[in-house]
Amino acid sequence: MRVKTTRALAPWLGLAAFAVVFGAQAEPQEDYRRGLNAYQEEDLITAMRLLRKSANEGNSSAQVLLAYILDKAEDNAQALALYTAAAEQGDPEGQFGLAEMYAAGEGTDRDNEKAIFWYKRAAEGGQMRATLVLALAYLEGGLGLQPDRASAIDWLKRGAAQGYAPAVSVLTRLNEQGAGSAGGDETQKQKQQLGQ
Repeated sequence: MRVKTTRALAPWLGLAAFAVVFGAQAEPQEDYRRGLNAYQEEDLITAMRLLRKSANEGNSSAQVLLAYILDKAEDNAQALALYTAAAEQGDPEGQFGLAEMYAAGEGTDRDNEKAIFWYKRAAEGGQMRATLVLALAYLEGGLGLQPDRASAIDWLKRGAAQGYAPAVSVLTRLNEQGAGSAGGDETQKQKQQLGQ
């Protein structure tokens, strides 16, 4: 009789296990969503509580937003740890935040090599501000880089190809200054697409 009971319960046990797993995955996302809403409503105490709960469960979006809040509050050590956790999960916003921390020496020693590494990862993941930071660093010799106009233009083109207006603007300015082959025709097309 016991075998029949176990077999009869098997489908329900599988469904219950699915519900537990699904619920565990949905909860950090829900906490993040509620934390984001609280942040947007300027309820930082509630936002930080919910974001921390979600961040502790590994939600990279929560880690990034909580890191941003802590960074603004000058709690750089915690911000660095959260940006690192998000960056290591492949989150482009986390990678950008971590790069910014290394570039500024906040929560850690200034480290241009690590900053460049994480800016590149963020840019390759679609974080457009990272493409501009890299372009300007190559253009002006920032972050310990030697000026390299070709690399600067390459990063600007990547941003412009995604319709990132600041990249289009800098690329246009370089073309107007006679910066060589900065993709003049491409830039004009991008400007037209953006209605500029």
